[in-house]
Amino acid sequence: MKIAFCINALTHYYNPILKRLSEQYPELDVFHPAEDSLTVGDGVRLNQKIDFRAYPLAEEKCLGKPWLKGLGDKLIQGRYDVCIVVVEYWRSIFLHPGEYLKIKKSGCKIIVKHIPFRLGLYNGKVLGLSLTLMKAWAERMTLSLADSSVCYVDPDVQYRKIKLTIPYTIIGNSPDTESLIPIIDKLPRAPESTTFRFVSVGRMVRSKNFELIVRAVELMKADGLAESYCVTIVGDGPDQNRLMSMVESKGLQKEIVFERGVYEPESLYRKLLDSDVAIMPGLGGLFLNDCLMASLPVLCSVGDGTEDVLITHGKTGLRFAENDETSLRHWMVFCLRNRALIRGMRRNCRSIIDTEMNVWTVINGYREGITSTAG
Repeated sequence: MKIAFCINALTHYYNPILKRLSEQYPELDVFHPAEDSLTVGDGVRLNQKIDFRAYPLAEEKCLGKPWLKGLGDKLIQGRYDVCIVVVEYWRSIFLHPGEYLKIKKSGCKIIVKHIPFRLGLYNGKVLGLSLTLMKAWAERMTLSLADSSVCYVDPDVQYRKIKLTIPYTIIGNSPDTESLIPIIDKLPRAPESTTFRFVSVGRMVRSKNFELIVRAVELMKADGLAESYCVTIVGDGPDQNRLMSMVESKGLQKEIVFERGVYEPESLYRKLLDSDVAIMPGLGGLFLNDCLMASLPVLCSVGDGTEDVLITHGKTGLRFAENDETSLRHWMVFCLRNRALIRGMRRNCRSIIDTEMNVWTVINGYREGITSTAG
């Protein structure tokens, strides 16, 4: 079967998934922007190491919406059976009717890959001509032009819902566990210390909400806790200087330490194995997988949706109220005073990766979505 995969960036975390997918489908071709796409967030690390067939196309924009120029012609020439398109590009299909007609002419089935938290809200009721409702309607109409969808988690759960009118397959979200777990298993875990060690890793951007950790630690310091603790924040990005200045102005340099971002797996997992509990203060997803692979419980609230699958309160981590420093402070103090429970949660973490969410969960999800769509 010939598969085209239209993606908006070749990243260090998704290239291994594309490589695994190409092993399942030898005739898989990846189309990507020739230059950095504006749809990619600040600080996302791109990776030029490519172990699959990849072809650059120029990214063009119409009313600010991006599209890969000439994709329709490529689909006609390549005689593909299925094309997987990221939602960042499919959103603009209304603005490129000529491209849509070429896609239809190619006979290629379209699968839209999306993350539910990026979809507009839609509850099926007339709420008035609000911007939110208009965006949700446009999202719904755009998706209806595709044949099916693949998504990380169920789009019809909690507040991340848009009533899809096309079939969808839940594929989950995972790094390449097959290659990463052997790296982790060769590394030693640091012995427990009298100082409780929290760690948080990610791009220094507003959506990651590292500021929440600073506010929570400020409350903890005001409490005058007897317990010794330290939070290490690992990452780079445009928000770094602001966060460091905030920590300094509040006199929290002893409690909060910043370290440069790490991207090599061994360096990352050494950081995690040197810690007692991880914190994901805002948006994120794969950080959870990395932590659970390293048997590290996580404090989190709302991320990209995978937290609802991976983090069970009291089992693989603890859940705090969204953007609430008082709630985060409460559970951080709870960790300090319940080390035995933390050890118990640590024993639960790896099992969910082994049995429920790993690279084969994602690959098999893609296979299911491709097979059901292609017919």
